[in-house]
Amino acid sequence: AYAVNENSVSAIMLHDLKSGESTPLGNTTGIKGRGIEFAGADHLIIHASRTLSQFGYRGRFEYSGAISIDLKSGKTIQLVANKTDDLHPAQSGIGRIVGKKRDDPYVWMPAYIGTTDRATFSLLRVNLNSGRGRRKHRGNSKTIDWVVSPDGIVYMREDFDNKKNVHSVHTNVNGEWTKIYEEQTEQPSISILGVNQSKDALIFSGASSETDFHDLYEMSLEDGSISGPIISRDDASIDAVLTDINRVVHGVRFSGLWPRYEFFDAELTADIRSIQQQFGASAVYMDSWSDDWSKILLRVEGGELSGLYLYFDRISREAQAVASSRPQIKSEDVADSFPIEYTTRDGMRINAIVTWPPNIVEEKRKNLPIVMLPHGGPEAYDSIGFDWMAQYFASEGYMVMQPNFRGSSGFGREHLRAGRGEWGRAMQDDVTDGLQVAINMGWADPSRACIVGWSYGGYSALAGGAFTPDLYKCVIAGSGVSDLPEMLKTERFYHGSDHWVYSYWKDLIGDPRFEKDHLKNISPRYHADKFQAPVLLIHGKDDLVVKINQSRRMEDALEDAGKEVEFVQLKGEDHWLSSSETRLAALEAMGDFLREHLN
Repeated sequence: AYAVNENSVSAIMLHDLKSGESTPLGNTTGIKGRGIEFAGADHLIIHASRTLSQFGYRGRFEYSGAISIDLKSGKTIQLVANKTDDLHPAQSGIGRIVGKKRDDPYVWMPAYIGTTDRATFSLLRVNLNSGRGRRKHRGNSKTIDWVVSPDGIVYMREDFDNKKNVHSVHTNVNGEWTKIYEEQTEQPSISILGVNQSKDALIFSGASSETDFHDLYEMSLEDGSISGPIISRDDASIDAVLTDINRVVHGVRFSGLWPRYEFFDAELTADIRSIQQQFGASAVYMDSWSDDWSKILLRVEGGELSGLYLYFDRISREAQAVASSRPQIKSEDVADSFPIEYTTRDGMRINAIVTWPPNIVEEKRKNLPIVMLPHGGPEAYDSIGFDWMAQYFASEGYMVMQPNFRGSSGFGREHLRAGRGEWGRAMQDDVTDGLQVAINMGWADPSRACIVGWSYGGYSALAGGAFTPDLYKCVIAGSGVSDLPEMLKTERFYHGSDHWVYSYWKDLIGDPRFEKDHLKNISPRYHADKFQAPVLLIHGKDDLVVKINQSRRMEDALEDAGKEVEFVQLKGEDHWLSSSETRLAALEAMGDFLREHLN
């Protein structure tokens, strides 16, 4: 099954691998699709969301849900919503499925039950045909997650007490609740991922005591004893776990510039490595698989590929191309990307992705206009693949550099934590030093440089314009933070001063109680007078991650300082540019702005 979006129309399609024919299952125009999955052979689940406000509750929220399609009758029903007694009216994450019994038309889904502030995060048994959910296991005010067997035996209930800063894990496998783990912490240091294949231990990721990376460990369901690491590397962290619908963990994907996989099944690991080697510099991702792992859906990006889906049969050893994610983009139009590494002014080693304009031979890759494109997060990273924004800029004739500055994830705890408290300082220096490398190599024209970013990348773009104003001829900030004291005030307002989310941001940026002057000093809004380059601000009106007021405050400050600024407000858009129409509008606005100011 796959989602398709063409000419402003979205739909879910069912593809027959034997005949090669696709048939529509339903029109999804107007909803923000977040993913699809099969719940057994007879039902397809569409995960979607929309931005809502609820009378009596503070602010807006991203309401998510799951829609079940009966593949035999074609009947479509939304799960849980409006069909579950005492369902809390204002919550996100309501469409998540954590388990299903084979050949049974029910799934397990967590949701908040209760219409007051005393609502509890409980476990529901939900009928795929009627959509009705019934509470089978009651959570409490501290519950944040569940792991459950297909038969409804609770392997784990996970709690986090924000007021007392206590993280705990409880099990009910023997018919009574038993606490098997407890830690006093402002932020959980381990992440429960699922259950092992023998169903006698939980699997979690945690920081290794011997390396700088996160590894995989087991926690016994009987007594909470911890063993491991059971999967680890000394050169990469765990980026994602591969689980089935019942959260049974089969393997992991490691971080790095190319995806690397390791499974408990050594033969499966060898098979995936073999097919990855066939695609050289391209990135090969595992997107889906059959229950017995004999059939795997692979996605290949990078090199000359804008996104190719392969159906890999491990029995016959054949890989069949079934679809392209971007069929209009031909191989000759895909820009060449490759990684580089450079040393910053204080000796930190930084890797970056460089993307060249297509059809420019290597000996002519000199003195080009350049777009510096720092990623969001900031605890994220750029890797080899088809980055649609970088590819767009390259297709317009610009060299693009994406630095994995300190504070990026994926390259070890030391690299990650080196960014704590360094917004606008060493993290920004890493971006600046990357630009200088491109100039010193003769690749980039120093008189034609622009800095562009989204989310934290938007902050970095504004910081570039404020703190290194002589470097850039233009600045483009999408959903960017401009006022850090205001951002932290907003996080405290929505989460509370004792919440781990607020604690995380204080740890990452600074504590406004003691560092208010510092936070203002690294906030671009308070340095609008220093800007020399024109600024383009882009922000979705429904952005709940970085509020649109951040861009409005920046616009006001720049106008008051007499600086050149444009502001594109995207109606109905969220933080992730989920709509095709507004994504195109953002690209067109950025393209026009770059052409105007970089010639």
